[in-house]
Amino acid sequence: MITRAPGVIKLFGEHAVVYNRLALSSAVNLKAQVKATSSKNISLVLKDLKKKKSFSLKEAEKLWESYEKSPDEKKLKLAKDPFMPFLAIYANALKLASKKIGIKAEISSEIPIASGFASSAACSSAFAIAASKILKLKLDEKQLIELANFGDKVAHLNPSGVDVATSMLGGFVSFRKSEGAKKLKIKTNIKLIAAYAGERRTSEMVEKVAKFREQDRWGIEAIFDKIEEATLKGVEALKEKDLDSFGNAIDEAQEYLRELGVSTSEIERIVNITRIYGGHAKISGAGGGGIVIIFARDYSRIKKALENQKFKVFEFELGEKGAIELSE
Repeated sequence: MITRAPGVIKLFGEHAVVYNRLALSSAVNLKAQVKATSSKNISLVLKDLKKKKSFSLKEAEKLWESYEKSPDEKKLKLAKDPFMPFLAIYANALKLASKKIGIKAEISSEIPIASGFASSAACSSAFAIAASKILKLKLDEKQLIELANFGDKVAHLNPSGVDVATSMLGGFVSFRKSEGAKKLKIKTNIKLIAAYAGERRTSEMVEKVAKFREQDRWGIEAIFDKIEEATLKGVEALKEKDLDSFGNAIDEAQEYLRELGVSTSEIERIVNITRIYGGHAKISGAGGGGIVIIFARDYSRIKKALENQKFKVFEFELGEKGAIELSE
């Protein structure tokens, strides 16, 4: 059995989403894959990391119980074990199974690790579907998303859940804390590129914005409102296939993220190079590094200019099918 799940890119709503504003993400055509068969034990091969390890079913259950009882500080240490997200998923899948059997799984991915494409969410999604099939669980979309989130929670401690939801559902997904994730009826397929602006500092950036908000609550809340306006414009532009408005929404969102103080000199270099050649660029994710997504009618000159400046460039397409669709 082979299951696949797409990576995810954050398009709009960064930071404001933490304070109950709307965010938009999309599944992309970079995928994680799991090859799985039934087994007596849990045998995991992490192909890209060139690591493999086996666990008994009882051992996996005990490791998960220990993890659940641990304080956050210890959880962060346990999360450094690359096998732990998959043990978390399988241990929780076993709780739902009428017959306890193991799994032999090879996990691989074409998604760049730690680059802002939600590689952990994609791997968790593909593995959750494989686990549910091996154990013959009849899970609906919501239950599969919940199962996969056990893995992403290990990887990121307290994720919003939007990455797994987007990888599972595919296409374009909106998210608001008070409402959860919703798949949108957007049929637009758009090619983008992204440039890597250095190591991400997600927790540092989130904390930085929180401190700014403490110092100037109404001012920062006003910026969050503007970010949501840009998100809504982006959603509408995609629905209407209005690419000019989509580009303008990207520019607006970047201006507001800059006002929040999460841009860097490297990010601004990427943005400026892009604009010289008529493109639109913004931070994707928390900022302080990570990736900058770029939309343009013609990428050739932008890509060449960025690579000449030693920036790593990725190419991808929005609106990819989700893990649930791909596994059928």
